Order: sequence, then structure tokens, then C-alpha cells
Amino acid sequence: MTLEECLKEGVSKLQSNNIHDCDADAFALLEEVTSVARSDYFLRKCDEITKDDYNAYMKLIDLRCEHIPLQHIIGKANFYGYEFIVNSNVLIPRQDTEVVVEHVLSLPQGDSILDMCCGSGCIGITIYLENVKRGINTSVTASDISPKALDVTRRNVDKLIGDNDTFRIVESDLFDNIDGRFSIIVCNPPYIPTKDIDELEIEVRKHDPFLALDGDEDGLSFYKRIIPKAREYLKPDGYLCFEIGYNQGEPVSRLMIENGYKDVEVHKDLGGLDRLVIGGMTCSIN
Repeated sequence: MTLEECLKEGVSKLQSNNIHDCDADAFALLEEVTSVARSDYFLRKCDEITKDDYNAYMKLIDLRCEHIPLQHIIGKANFYGYEFIVNSNVLIPRQDTEVVVEHVLSLPQGDSILDMCCGSGCIGITIYLENVKRGINTSVTASDISPKALDVTRRNVDKLIGDNDTFRIVESDLFDNIDGRFSIIVCNPPYIPTKDIDELEIEVRKHDPFLALDGDEDGLSFYKRIIPKAREYLKPDGYLCFEIGYNQGEPVSRLMIENGYKDVEVHKDLGGLDRLVIGGMTCSIN
């Protein structure tokens, strides 16, 4: 059997099991097994696949047919040009969250960052690495209540940053074990209303950690807890930045304004949906 024939079989099987993006997922799994990159595939598609590789490939296809996320199967996800380790203990980094990173990087402050509810660490690590590229000295504290999530964060720090004393990992229920003040607090908290979780696609509701999804009855529980308390941990010219659900721009921005944040803005993602809210302690963010 050739690589092309093997790929077609994988696509067909995924398609028959109602897997979205079956073409892309089938190829990603083939690349994982054979190490044949897309750039080489068309030159090598008539190559014979070994029996061992074929069997390994079909096992991965079977896992994907069970709606286990592709990223969990291969143990990695791309985010902002970096490859992050992921598993079922953390949310899979998504492209929409890259918009949050873009806006944080555009802020005039950035020497000390708190990445709260950090999960895989993709936000804090990416900000750190991008600031290094720009010659900006940045310290980052990444915090999460889940020790299993923080194990993934730690592995990603080891992989992408290495040993250093400017990236700190803290197990904390929001601010419980946090000390000091930060120029930016950024957070992608659980924000799905509990009743809506059963309506999410099967890859999310069955395989993403419930702890990272559930925002309580109205989806706003974590915003209500974080927004008032964050003022005690922000520098006088600091900023608070949240990822939000598509319909949470108005209530989250209202909460921030009611708690004294200035120049509160809602920004959209690439799909035109509200994706983040930013507010400053004193300074304009324009």
C-alpha cells in the first residue's frame, strides 16, 4: 500500500465517523507516524508504507474516530508558532487565544506578567518568548489550581524556555498563593455556563478538563472573583486582560468599570466575535 492509498483510507474512515477536518487530521496522523511532511508528501505519495507504520497509523485513526482530539492523540498543539505539549489535563490552545496574546504584547507595560488559570502555559510562555525576541526583560508567574495542569506547564517551560529564574510556576486557587504586583494580569478562565457544557462538541465536553470549562451558572463566576481582587495585585499603571466568551463582552466590561478600571475595551477575534476585555488601572490603553 502506498502513502496515498493509506491516507485515503484514513480520510474515509474519519469521514464516516463524522470527524470535522478529516483531511487535515488524517494527514497530521500520517505525518506523526511516517515523519513525511506535507512539503514532501507529493513527491513521496507513491512510496510504500511499511506494515508497522500502517498498523500504527490505523490505530491512531481509530482513536480519532472515537472523537479523541487530534492534539491529545499526538500530544502537542501549535500556538503562535510554537509547539506546546498538551494532554487531557489542559485545554488545547486555540487560535482565538492568539488574539489575547497579540493585545497583551501591544500594551506599553510588560515587565511582569501574571498568567492566571494558565493550563498548558501557552499564554504566559508565548508572551515571555516574544518579549525575549524584542529584547524586553520580562518575568512571568504562571498559576493554576490544578497540579496536573501545572505539570504540563512545567514541561512546556522546560521545552521552550529552559531553566531560568524569571518564569515562576505557582499552584494557587486564583490569588491565594500569589504575592507581589504585576504590570499585566492575563487570564483565560473557565467561562462556559454549566448548562451549556453538554451542548459543546464531543471533543470538548468529553475530553477537555471540566475544571477548565465550567464558569458556573452564568459563566461569569471567575470574572466576578478576579476583577475586584486583581486591583491589589496590579501596579498603578497595570492592566487586567481576560479572554471571554462570544456573548460576555458587555457583562465583563461592565464588571470592570464598576470596579474602577479605566479605558475598558472589548476586542474581537479573527471571526469577528468578542474575544477579550482589557482595562487599565489609570493609564489610557490607546
